[in-house]
Amino acid sequence: FHESLLKPPMVSSPCEALPSSTHHDRPAFGEDQATVWDGARVLSAYLADRQHFADDFWKGKRVLELGAGTGMCGLTLGMLGAIVIVTELAEVVPVLRENIEINRLQHACTAEELPWGEHQSFEWFQSSAPFDVVIGCEVAYAVSFQKQLVETLVASCKRETLVFIGHEHRWKDVDEWFLEEIGKYFECETIPLAHHNEHYRCPNISIYKLRLKV
Repeated sequence: FHESLLKPPMVSSPCEALPSSTHHDRPAFGEDQATVWDGARVLSAYLADRQHFADDFWKGKRVLELGAGTGMCGLTLGMLGAIVIVTELAEVVPVLRENIEINRLQHACTAEELPWGEHQSFEWFQSSAPFDVVIGCEVAYAVSFQKQLVETLVASCKRETLVFIGHEHRWKDVDEWFLEEIGKYFECETIPLAHHNEHYRCPNISIYKLRLKV
């Protein structure tokens, strides 16, 4: 990210806070983690939209982002007053920390390693969970990882926790498996497309709102 591209959200147009797509020029850094995906723009814009969240809604909220990539969604909430932990695989964490520093969000955001399904191995997770809000974007991309993802998602939540997942539909079997697995543990609501930010919406990108089942 560049500081000039990630600005404090404005009440009249919160999407001015969203940066344009960027890549880190590092040979060992995968394209998937170095790209700001369209789903991240859509989810960030929705979460920053004052039509759906009060001005002070995010202030002080304890937020976990799973599979953060460049950290766009988590950093956006940090700018809105949340206390955010953005997580990724070990090799991506230095880039997340760099993005936090560039955007001067050290007071609001930290970056930690969190491979899905291995949350019990991390002391920081054990001392922090459950969270007020958990977010994830483009995390349901392969069936082989979904069981571990859902395990970590469940461990991150209490009954009151709100979960927001941004998801671009690419493969029908992955979509069906993800929703089936999520449905075992969570009540799932699809945010209507009309409620997505008018400048950042796409029929092929869904936002799911989840709560743990009683």
